[in-house]
Amino acid sequence: MASGARRSAGAGSPADHVAFALIFTAGPSDIGPIRWPARILPFVALVALILVVTLISRYGTLDKLRPRLLAAGLLTLVLLLRAGSSGPEFFGRHVLAALVILLVGALALLLAHRFSTRATAALLLVTIAPVAMYQVATYEPPFAKWWLPASQSEAKAEFPQWQGATLQLGSRALTETEADGPDDPRLPWHSQVYGNSAKIMGLDYVNAYTPVGYLDFANLLCFEHEGSTCTDAFQRVFEIEPYTGRTYADLMQLDRIVLQKNQYPLANSRPAPAGWQWVTAPTPESARQIYVLERVDGLIPATSGRVVATVNATAEPRSSDADSEHVDVSAPNGGSVVFSRLAWPGYTATLNGEELQTKGLADIFLYVDLPPGTENADLHITFRPPGERLGLAAMAGGVMLLVGLVVLDVRRRRSPAPPEFDGDAKSG
Repeated sequence: MASGARRSAGAGSPADHVAFALIFTAGPSDIGPIRWPARILPFVALVALILVVTLISRYGTLDKLRPRLLAAGLLTLVLLLRAGSSGPEFFGRHVLAALVILLVGALALLLAHRFSTRATAALLLVTIAPVAMYQVATYEPPFAKWWLPASQSEAKAEFPQWQGATLQLGSRALTETEADGPDDPRLPWHSQVYGNSAKIMGLDYVNAYTPVGYLDFANLLCFEHEGSTCTDAFQRVFEIEPYTGRTYADLMQLDRIVLQKNQYPLANSRPAPAGWQWVTAPTPESARQIYVLERVDGLIPATSGRVVATVNATAEPRSSDADSEHVDVSAPNGGSVVFSRLAWPGYTATLNGEELQTKGLADIFLYVDLPPGTENADLHITFRPPGERLGLAAMAGGVMLLVGLVVLDVRRRRSPAPPEFDGDAKSG
């Protein structure tokens, strides 16, 4: 009985993985940084196969064959009906596949009965090859129709090398992808970025792929997860934020705005917003697809850091990087300093070493209020992801536990086995 329990326990881990993965795939469309958890289904299939093979190798038998064959036939019928309901136009193909499964199953049983389980295993391995070849041959990569370049250097050579911060307003659903080949100028990658293609080319774009977006900022320009925006985004980006009197384009420190022609037809026939001008796209290929707005005064100087606005205060940036900001500030009667940073949880602010509360302007941009009497003070902004220390501590604890378990296992294997009890010798 104890031996049977040990054998059953060996299948516990795969069974737990299958159960967890099935619950995960049945959950919401977004779980943490993972979109569409149904992508986990291949792992469900893999673990399920391991579990089935393990159970068959331990408990497989040809005893009471008739009810087993009936159960297998009913299972095949249920799968056939389910597949047919999802694709009725391919029902004949599903019937053929079901017949092939029944034929291979009967052949596997025959080999196991007349020869050995090794012959059955060899047959199953042989059936894997045509299935895998069919899947590879019929699979169409989702971006093959975009004729994406095969190298980073090729992508850079064909794309405008913008300087400064760029915002693209457009929709991936409106891109023209019916092309005659990789050199067709209609291909979107000549002038538009979706997903993380801008990062691959080393360009500073607001648009990027994000599984965990900043909701209020995404709502401002109706950002999609892969960087698409809605038609209203052009109007919204030039709206005035009432507290600072600056446009959202200013608060984002944009140097350039690229508009997709398919979403904004004849946009350049209208006057440019104040402080901006329409410019010609740098390549003929990009000019066919986009309009370009740039600041009349040129690129925003990098020396300005991320300080983007002040209210009843003055600010002189000293240093700025991805996770921190040093600013000399003054506000005799109290005021505010606004940064071109999303107000993620994890920001802290100190004024001459005294902690200040960080806030979100329009629930989007990071800002701090300065107390009255502030004069030539050092404002220091830092960012640390929430839970980072706890995560690092848990990681270190997990590594130590793993090392301890390995040491215990090695010691157990090297220790001599206890002598077996000889009941007959003692009774004698």
